Amino acid sequence: MGQSEARRRAHCSAQTRPERRRRDPSTPLCESTIISSELAAARIPVVAVATGRFRPDVCCVRIDDFRAASDMTTHLIGLGHTRIGFIKGHPNQTASAQRFAGFQATMEESGLTPNPAYIEQGYFTYRSDWKQRSCS
Repeated sequence: MGQSEARRRAHCSAQTRPERRRRDPSTPLCESTIISSELAAARIPVVAVATGRFRPDVCCVRIDDFRAASDMTTHLIGLGHTRIGFIKGHPNQTASAQRFAGFQATMEESGLTPNPAYIEQGYFTYRSDWKQRSCS
């Protein structure tokens, strides 16, 4: 099979994966080892963006999700806010747990107790996050 055919197959496979078709994927494409393996087999360079954790098999561009949430919470506390809410991301994504942990740690370090009434489950979609902000 030629390189262009391998690229076409890898592209088609990535486009038809169940996680690609769903609006609310449980596994982000950047963390899919199946897709990155198919692209690598087709000799297509891969860079994973916003992976929740380090991936030794591909180049990654990522942020420190714990620190980002901590910095945002620190900023709000610095502005004088004490009743701070948090909309969690998808429970199956690494970044969600890291961000929530950063929020919780910073609240507690600042002597504030996160109020469960201000914490809602979202799914990293506009619809779920808007619903949580509108209905709470």
